[in-house]
Amino acid sequence: MTDLIVHARIRNRLIEVLGWIVDARTDVPACGFDDLVNSWNDWAPIDVDDLPHQVFTSTEIAGIRSVGEAIEGFCAATPSSVPNTLEIVRLPEWIRVTAIAGQTLNEMIKRGNSFEGEESNV
Repeated sequence: MTDLIVHARIRNRLIEVLGWIVDARTDVPACGFDDLVNSWNDWAPIDVDDLPHQVFTSTEIAGIRSVGEAIEGFCAATPSSVPNTLEIVRLPEWIRVTAIAGQTLNEMIKRGNSFEGEESNV
């Protein structure tokens, strides 16, 4: 499997997780806050600047970076295990996360999901 196919899969998973974050704008996420944050951290690369431009645009990379920074701010403002309550949804840090995630998702769905098959189709 080539790096481009791996990054295409990462792109698709990030789109999914961004959708889950946006869905949790006004309600506790079905999987809980801890699992949602962990899902983001599972798929978001530590150094987003290394993402290939064949798979991600510069604007998408900037959005992914911003979501990561917003999630770090949310984590800093909450306990290590976040309670699954509506009070958390109302925190300014969570509102910021969902707003930036929504903007980034809107940008990423312009190009949509990447094909996860052969590299020539990435």
